[in-house]
Amino acid sequence: MASPAEADTPEGAPRDDGSGDGQPNKKRRTGPNSRGVANLTPEQLARKRANDREAQRAIRERTKNQIDRLNQRIRDLESQQPYHDLQVVLREKEAVQAENADIRKRLESVLSIIQPIVRATGGLNGMLTRHFARNQADDT
Repeated sequence: MASPAEADTPEGAPRDDGSGDGQPNKKRRTGPNSRGVANLTPEQLARKRANDREAQRAIRERTKNQIDRLNQRIRDLESQQPYHDLQVVLREKEAVQAENADIRKRLESVLSIIQPIVRATGGLNGMLTRHFARNQADDT
């Protein structure tokens, strides 16, 4: 006969082991067949530790080799002409940007001087009209 917990559980669904922790019933290794470190003989433990050390050494070696390969790849790429060409272009771009900023500052300075004059003379259109009228009068 099924227990009350099993009777309410649909077929194929995980069953509660009754431990009260709400976790589904899982096979747990217990007893003399458990493979935990505590159950290893001193010889087995020494062998396991040696294997673990060797695995860690191999991982460190692979990581070091990968870093070395990547560093060499960087050196190879940096030594190629396209890289040097790119560096030249980047320096030229920075110089042009600095020149552009300088020109903008100069333009702002000129505008700050001209704008009050233009406003006082009736705007740019009025200034140009008077200028051309004077030039035409001078030509006649």
